Amino acid sequence: MTDLPESSQALYTGYFTTLEEVLDHVNAADTLGLGFRLESYMVTDADDTGSAHPEYAFTLLGEMPLRVEADEPAVA
Repeated sequence: MTDLPESSQALYTGYFTTLEEVLDHVNAADTLGLGFRLESYMVTDADDTGSAHPEYAFTLLGEMPLRVEADEPAVA
């Protein structure tokens, strides 16, 4: 579980269709020591086949979020 500080600001949000694009942004955030949030979701194709593909929302944060392990109590 990750708790975002109230002061944490989203510096940038990008939407990507490939995991390679997302990983480039994750590596850049890590190099800069910035936090990020990554969300994935399925998008149904416009044709009538009913197939879907993953897309990703990457948000670059101004600071690292606090990571709390599931078995540890949250620190207030």
